[in-house]
Amino acid sequence: MKDKEIKVIFNLENRLMQWVIKRIEGMTIALETEHTGSVNKSMKCFNLLENNFLIALFFNGKRLGDI
Repeated sequence: MKDKEIKVIFNLENRLMQWVIKRIEGMTIALETEHTGSVNKSMKCFNLLENNFLIALFFNGKRLGDI
């Protein structure tokens, strides 16, 4: 999956994500190398998810050091 596709899916402005966020109670993130191809690719996926979704969701776009 391309970086751009991941960013589009996890964008908080995305109608699907708005629907999910209203209903979500928890989340598990599994970055299995058998699906991504390597540990490096798993971490790249996690970094995209963190920067484009988790930080915006939990810290209103601020990094931990800025809070």
